[in-house]
Amino acid sequence: MAPARLIERVQTFTTERNEMYQNTTHGRGPIRPIQRLSAAAACWLVLAGTAFATDRPAKDTQAEDSPPVPVCDALTLYGSAVNSGLCKRLSTSELWVCELTQNNPDIHMTFNKEFGLHLTVRLPKRSCEGKSELTGNWNERDGHTLKLAKGQLPKACEVNLQNYAARLNATTRLNGAGGYSACMTAFQTARSRDRISGQEESFYIDLCKQNNCP
Repeated sequence: MAPARLIERVQTFTTERNEMYQNTTHGRGPIRPIQRLSAAAACWLVLAGTAFATDRPAKDTQAEDSPPVPVCDALTLYGSAVNSGLCKRLSTSELWVCELTQNNPDIHMTFNKEFGLHLTVRLPKRSCEGKSELTGNWNERDGHTLKLAKGQLPKACEVNLQNYAARLNATTRLNGAGGYSACMTAFQTARSRDRISGQEESFYIDLCKQNNCP
């Protein structure tokens, strides 16, 4: 409701209250100063409450429309992408990074338990940087359905991120072997092919275990 409309309603309420007070056996004469103060305070509280409600941020519906990629899906994708050569190198830091290029532009995937999987593009020479969140699934049951989340830019620094999402979906998923999950097998296989270091293998297999990835 508009503030002007609220002020009008409060003023009407105050006038009616004043008249009602004068018509009672206890009321004599105009409303007293302390009662004027009470009415003014009531008006201020109503308007302040309205302002607070108006300034509150609108509910973010992106999480409902475009949920983040499940952690286990993203981990298994990393392992499979390393085996295919699409992912050039993995990080072992707080942010779990898969480098898709090692040149200019710098293109990589990033996620962890707090931040959903997203694609980032950097062009240092042009001081350009952009990213887009991914949504969808990447597993045996639901298939490879990664796409840009609702409202995300299809391009960043002139790089077509939709093409990269398609390349990720086209990556072959390694199945579990030897009693190990698909997530763990992907990194074990990458290590046996000398695609990742022993430190990287241990780091990501631990993440597969911590998240009970299939």
